[in-house]
Amino acid sequence: MLGGAQDCLTGVRPAKALARLFPNGDVVLIDQCGHYPWVERPAEFRRAADTFLGGHD
Repeated sequence: MLGGAQDCLTGVRPAKALARLFPNGDVVLIDQCGHYPWVERPAEFRRAADTFLGGHD
């Protein structure tokens, strides 16, 4: 699960709860970022997504 560390809309608890539903679930929180990390911190979002996708064929 990928989210903003300062998400004031939902907080980080839903992201952590969702990640726990998957056997290899993980949470990546982007610092200084709110509810829309792909808009607020696009470079960091892309790096995190690429890292995840790079480990999955």
